[in-house]
Amino acid sequence: MLTSFKFLKGLAVVGGTAALLLGFMVYTIRKSKDPAALLVRWVVTILLVTGLMTLVMGVDLNYGTAFIIPLSCAIVGVCLAIVWGRHLAHLFAAPITNLISGGSQEVEAKPQYSGAKAKRMAQHYGQAVEAIQLELKKFPGDYEGEMLLAAIYAENLSDLDRCATLIQRMCNRPDCPPGHISGAFTCLADWAMRQAQDPERAREALEEISRRLPDSEYDRNARQRVAHLASVESLLDQQERRTLHLAPGIQRLGLKTAVASLAPEDATPAAEAQRLVAHIKNHPDDNEAREQLAMVYALGFHRPEMAISELEELIARPHQSSKQVAHWLHLIADMQIKDGQANSVEMATASLQRIIDLYPNLAVAENARSRMCLLQLEKRGKETTAPLTLGEYEQRMGLRTGPPQRRDERD
Repeated sequence: MLTSFKFLKGLAVVGGTAALLLGFMVYTIRKSKDPAALLVRWVVTILLVTGLMTLVMGVDLNYGTAFIIPLSCAIVGVCLAIVWGRHLAHLFAAPITNLISGGSQEVEAKPQYSGAKAKRMAQHYGQAVEAIQLELKKFPGDYEGEMLLAAIYAENLSDLDRCATLIQRMCNRPDCPPGHISGAFTCLADWAMRQAQDPERAREALEEISRRLPDSEYDRNARQRVAHLASVESLLDQQERRTLHLAPGIQRLGLKTAVASLAPEDATPAAEAQRLVAHIKNHPDDNEAREQLAMVYALGFHRPEMAISELEELIARPHQSSKQVAHWLHLIADMQIKDGQANSVEMATASLQRIIDLYPNLAVAENARSRMCLLQLEKRGKETTAPLTLGEYEQRMGLRTGPPQRRDERD
């Protein structure tokens, strides 16, 4: 019984040790840069150690065979040193050598444009172009280098045609990401406005984004930019201010009895609405103009239903950001609270609930929840209280009004 227990105990120890060694082998092979070579080393090691253990267990110890065991251990040790010596030396020496050399990890090769940027700062634009082209030969298609080269042609060499050619060539590649296409043509539009004062060329660059990336967020942003492009006259005014000819002043201003007519007339809601409608007709994707038209309907014409209709059209458009949609729904809630209807709080709550349903995990949803708790207070703040004249409160409460009586009259 005792012998069987010892045998099982020894078998468990041997099995556990073998499992640990096998797990360590598998771990090191997976982490190795050359798994096949490491597997060969482990196989050679297992064969050498197994052969040595077999030899030791099979040899009868006597004076004639005593030298066999040390000699076998020495031979196996030399073989293991040949197999593992280089790796063990690297393992123990790596912490020290890494402190000196910075480590053995390979650094990813990247283009270096610091020299080209320095030459550009020194106004050596030709040398900067050559330095960028050398890096682009090593790393063809690098977005940063191509945009830096286009910027030098546009901003420093005033060659907008060459800049546009570079951008067209870069964006015509089939693997060019949409973000790079949008960024490149947006920069081209900015250079056309700043360097050449050419709004038409800037418009063409932005429309190219819409043509290449239709029905996308980049398309929406490009259309917004097109709607707000400056005119040639306004660009020229930034460079050379035009002479302003002032009309003669009002004579004998101090003798005027009425000065209300002297103040500049504000634009009427009708004129402002007409201007915005004409602008939206030409640029139907202009969110800012449509929002301004909604506010004119709400504040100038007191027609909240028309204003809400305009805002709903903005919300229904695709590729709108969560921040913008939440802003428009808050405006709708404002108009519903100001409307003063009996169910205004319920209507505003439903508008805010739409924010929570659309973006439940964003900060705009938490802001909507916070405002929903305060809608009753907002409604009370919007309600107008009828003013009370002096003495009306006492009359309502059944108190006597009039001048105070003298003591003798009261007696």
